[in-house]
Amino acid sequence: MTLKQRGYLTVQDDSGDEAVFEFNRGLEISGELQKQFIMSNRGQIIQEVYQQLIDDEDASAPELEGRSRRKGFSIDGGGGVWSQTITFQTGLESEDIMWGDGSSNDQLDASGPDVDPTRRRDIIEDWLARSRTDSQRLAKWYYGEWTDGRFEGTAGAFNQPMFVSVDEFNMQSPEIDQNVNSFEGNITISRVQPFPEDIPGTINDAVDRVSDALGGITPW
Repeated sequence: MTLKQRGYLTVQDDSGDEAVFEFNRGLEISGELQKQFIMSNRGQIIQEVYQQLIDDEDASAPELEGRSRRKGFSIDGGGGVWSQTITFQTGLESEDIMWGDGSSNDQLDASGPDVDPTRRRDIIEDWLARSRTDSQRLAKWYYGEWTDGRFEGTAGAFNQPMFVSVDEFNMQSPEIDQNVNSFEGNITISRVQPFPEDIPGTINDAVDRVSDALGGITPW
């Protein structure tokens, strides 16, 4: 079941405690896919050499003449950035939304209805600052078809959340006065690949395995 009206972001601190942030007001999602090719425009060098080496007869054929110029060979090795920006509002929601670890601890949780938006801002900022989000300790984004049904409904088409890192966070409030009841914020997340389960639990072990696979090759 597609999550259309709200999204959920989960993060973990160093002790493994999880916080859930539920976005249901002013929710907008924008995505960006930027590929990084192993060989892209530089492939034109190979094409240029090839053009100089082919037979003159083939190069002058009407159907070939000039048709390969300004075109390069490309190799897509899977690199690049696949990111989304979550824009949301939060404030004095009347709903009992999740906003923290659910403990009701003033330093860890701002869940519930009618919570002051300043407190919500400080709680999410503290969690995101303390949490590490990478291939070893995943943040999870539940929205659209990226859901396993954990929070509501049934699983989406991908039957899992999106595994992400949290790259950037900011939150803006209106001019400070006595009537501030809503903040707007945005969070930039990037897709990450989890480490395989058979890789030992530290980044150093993972790096060692990658190094072994490369046969000891060094860049110098």
